Formats: sequence, structure tokens, C-alpha cells
Amino acid sequence: MPGTVPGSVPGTVPGTPSPAQLSSSTMVANMHEAKTQLSRLVERALAGEEVLIARAGTPLVRLQPVAPGRAPRRPGALQGRVVIHPERQS
Repeated sequence: MPGTVPGSVPGTVPGTPSPAQLSSSTMVANMHEAKTQLSRLVERALAGEEVLIARAGTPLVRLQPVAPGRAPRRPGALQGRVVIHPERQS
């Protein structure tokens, strides 16, 4: 069939788990439920639960927290702590 990935099941998205592969701590919500219950789904994802959003029973999107970023660099943070040998200065 053109446009399909070899070995995939027709009508599914490659790389998404089948219902049999989902763990017991996985929440699967359909599109309508995700739109109406987004705040609750986000809270569950923040609590560590895996949340998948599906269309027609096929998981499409994984809802997960964003990893905390690093603090922005401060210019001059090491000023006075680093000594440059006089021969290295240009």
C-alpha cells in the first residue's frame, strides 16, 4: 500500500504503542476529552503519569512536562576568580 511503513498496521501511526503495550499508569484521552479536560490532563502529566491523546483510539500525542532549563549565563560571573597569566594576555 503506498504511503505506509513496511510492517506497520494500516490505520495506525508508526511508533505509537498499541493498546496492549500501554502500561497501567498510562492515561489515554480522546481529542474531545483532551479539549474539555486539558487542565486535569496537564496535572496528571505533571504528577508523573503518562498521558496520551488519541484520535479514533490511535495514540497520536504524548503530553509530558517540559524539562527545567538552565539559568541564563551572567557575563562576568567569574570576574576576580580567574587569573590569566601575563604572557597569555594579548
